[in-house]
Amino acid sequence: MSVQRGGVVTDDPQIAVVANRNSWPFAGEKFRQSSYSCGCVTLAHRPHWIVTQVGQGELLRCLIVDDNRYFLDSATRMLERGGLAIVGVASTTAEALTRAEELCPDVTLVDIHLGAESGFELAKQLLRKSAPANPAVILTSAYPAQEFAECIAASPALGFVRKSALSAGVIRDLVATQG
Repeated sequence: MSVQRGGVVTDDPQIAVVANRNSWPFAGEKFRQSSYSCGCVTLAHRPHWIVTQVGQGELLRCLIVDDNRYFLDSATRMLERGGLAIVGVASTTAEALTRAEELCPDVTLVDIHLGAESGFELAKQLLRKSAPANPAVILTSAYPAQEFAECIAASPALGFVRKSALSAGVIRDLVATQG
C-alpha cells in the first residue's frame, strides 16, 4: 500500500518518509530507522515530520486544536504514549487552518468551544479546505455529547469524543470507521 504525504510516495513500510509542505527540497529524503520512531527529525536545521512507523505501518498523524494550554499538553503526552504522532497543536481557528495546511494531518481533534470561536465552524472549514484528501475531524469537549447532540449530528465531523474518554485507541477506532 502506498503512503502519500506532501507529494512523497513510498511502498516500503520500513522507510520513514519525511514530508512537510515547507520542506520540498528534502521531501524525497528517506531515512532507515532501526526502531519505533515518532516525532520529527531535523534536516538543514528545519523540522521534518516522520509519517510512518517502522515495522508497524503508518502512524496516525494528529493535529490537536484547543484553547486550553493544559489540555493541549496533557492530550499530546497521552496520545503520543498511545502511539499517535502529534504533528502539531493550535489554539485558534486561524492557527488551526494554517497548521492543517502545512502539516496535512490524518486526523484533527477540535474542541467545540475555542474561546469565542466555534469548533463546529472550524470542522466545516477544515474539511472544505482539505478536499479531496478528506482527513478525519473529531470534535471534543469536556461536556457530554447530549449537550451538543443536534450540532454534532449536523456537523461534517467524523464523530465526537468527550475529553475524559479521549485515548489513542478511541481515535484509531473512530478513524477506522471512516473506511
